[in-house]
Parts: sequence; structure tokens; C-alpha cells
Amino acid sequence: MRRILKQFITGASLIGLVAFFLIGCGGGTSNNQGTSFTFLGWYDPDDTDKSILGVSTTLSGSTGIAVAAAGLQNNLTGQIIRVQRLEHEFYIAGASEQPPSTSFPLGAVLLAAGTTEETTSNSSLPDTLRGGEVVYATSYAVPPEVMGWINLNRNSLPEAPFTMNVISRAYGVTSAGNTMYSNDMSFSVVFLPDSDIAGEVGGADGSDSSDSASS
Repeated sequence: MRRILKQFITGASLIGLVAFFLIGCGGGTSNNQGTSFTFLGWYDPDDTDKSILGVSTTLSGSTGIAVAAAGLQNNLTGQIIRVQRLEHEFYIAGASEQPPSTSFPLGAVLLAAGTTEETTSNSSLPDTLRGGEVVYATSYAVPPEVMGWINLNRNSLPEAPFTMNVISRAYGVTSAGNTMYSNDMSFSVVFLPDSDIAGEVGGADGSDSSDSASS
């Protein structure tokens, strides 16, 4: 089962939970490199078979990049995962200062593995680790406050064009009360001179999009 959950700047939405059999009890935060909670990648919100590796934009052309749907998968048997937020870290080679890390709210519920027979073709995991469902939650890969920081700190940045690397991870809570991080997922933002045209960077299918990444 595949769902697309569109969430832009309105933040996390409230989603009704279905009762499941619970396993275990509450515990600490876990990050097991995506074995239990997988960030599959960024995808086109209108075509989730198309992965997106990054976007291009200009320093003055955007206040925030609502770029793609985060593909999230639960591989736990007998437990749901309530996704609460995406966390982002940023790195610009050659910059004297780096953009601050941010956390952006994201509401989604990932059903327990094995609750459906269908698996997703986008998953690179072996069949035995594929969850019952994948949720595609559209969100900012670069929140507006980071674009604001970039515009206010141009003197700290290299001359365009330059690339900003974004490392993102999802955070959630299982139905057993355990907090959990997904694996890290990379994304690139290429900042072009203001006179250049911005757009998406093609994904695994090798295609490019002519859609503007600027608002």
C-alpha cells in the first residue's frame, strides 16, 4: 500500500490511529541505519516513481524550497511508527559560516510491517525487511528560515554557483513508546547566479524536470 501525504508550511496534521497489538515497552532513542525505520529518499510529490537528488535555485529566488515527498517506511512487525519531524543539517564547502541545523514538523503514521501483502518497488531493502506500507510526505528539504539565513549571510558564502549539501533524517515514536530515528538521506541544492534558471536535479531515472524550484 502506498500513500502520498501532502504537507507544506501548515506543519504536522493530526492523523487518527488504528489499534494494533503492541510489543515491548517504552525505551530510549534508536538509530539503526534504517533497518527498522527507513528513509527511502526524496520523490516527486506528483509522481512517486521518480526520485529527486536535489534542486537548483538562486540566492534571491526563493524563501523556502517545498521540493519533494519524503519516502518513509516502517519495517517493524507489530508496531506502528508515528513520524513527528524531519531534522536537517547543512554544509556549504568554502563558507566561513554554516547554516544552522533545523527541525521541521511532519505528521505521518507508518503501519506495521506485514499488515499488507504489497511491497514497494522503490525500496532497496530485501523482501524480508520491506514494510507493509510506504508513506510519501511532502515537506521542505530546505525550510524557509534556512533560506532566510542564507540571504542574510551572503558575505559568508562562496560566490555562486555553489552547492549546499543537506543531510536529513526522520524522527518518530513507535506504538510501544520507543523513540526512533531513520537513516540519514542526502540532498543537494545548487545555488546559481541570479540570472540563471532554477529547477530540479534528476533522480535515479536520469530525467530532469523543467519545473521551477523557486517560489
